[in-house]
Amino acid sequence: MKKNLANWDRWCRIIIGTVIIAYAIYDSNWWWLLGVGLLINAFTGRCLAYGVLGLSTRQTSCQVDTESKKS
Repeated sequence: MKKNLANWDRWCRIIIGTVIIAYAIYDSNWWWLLGVGLLINAFTGRCLAYGVLGLSTRQTSCQVDTESKKS
């Protein structure tokens, strides 16, 4: 599966995942599993749900305006 997470999306998942894990440890509940899932997504750059739905926040190509460079 191709990487489908942009850098901003990865950083959001790292922050939210860390907060969820910290809260789960403090409250002694099972929400840490969600936090770990978000961290795995962030560090691999892949989201299974995005892949299934055909979504991607990652920019795949860089468009260069060649017309403006000719002048």
